[in-house]
Amino acid sequence: MLSEVVPAKLQWDVAPSANGDSEIAFGKPGGAINALMLRSASGTMRALSSAYPLQSFSEPRFARSAAHPPDWLTAVVDNRTCVAFPLGTPSAQCRTLGECAQGLLVHYGPGFAFIFKTVVPGPVRGNLIAPGRLHSAMLDAELRPTGPPAEIFDGTIFEFDADVIKGKLVVLATTPRGVVIASEPSPRAKFLSREYEVPATLTSPAVAGSASGKAILAALDSSGSGPARVVTTEVAIP
Repeated sequence: MLSEVVPAKLQWDVAPSANGDSEIAFGKPGGAINALMLRSASGTMRALSSAYPLQSFSEPRFARSAAHPPDWLTAVVDNRTCVAFPLGTPSAQCRTLGECAQGLLVHYGPGFAFIFKTVVPGPVRGNLIAPGRLHSAMLDAELRPTGPPAEIFDGTIFEFDADVIKGKLVVLATTPRGVVIASEPSPRAKFLSREYEVPATLTSPAVAGSASGKAILAALDSSGSGPARVVTTEVAIP
């Protein structure tokens, strides 16, 4: 349980640790400046952003990797720039990835795919989730760009998640109509996408692979007046 006295939405992510337990990354609310924290299952807590006391961190995301525990954690600094912290070295400096509103690293090929959202004008969703465009950039193992970024989907999105399923980079995003699922068969190949219309207001999307090789999609449905409910489905990858 994480308890905070500041009345703010707690942003967090969870991933398995090297010893088989779980770790939670979250932004510790501090008014104008939010620290980036890492909490182990045993209760041990450390501030990843202690070297940056005057900067505010949001949108924490563990790098997606099915082969081993994540080795990087991304976050957005001052609502403007995505950075990555190496998890194996407590006092290491962060790496700048680029300007965006949300970012996520996915182990893909010899390096990483950097999936990120840039904001565009339009009506917000949920807790002030701005609309945007979805992009992908290939990085090497040291997080250096190996080519220009590409647009994944030519429509508007709100939030996204991504993972590698059966060798394909698969991205799920919420849209004004419902959800879009896109896949890249190999690094730098053209993304294939399919949008599904959903009569609900969806937030916090998540994607994972099923035993059959399809994609399991999950999100929160906050259309009703009561608490949000989790909705899931399984679809073929484009």
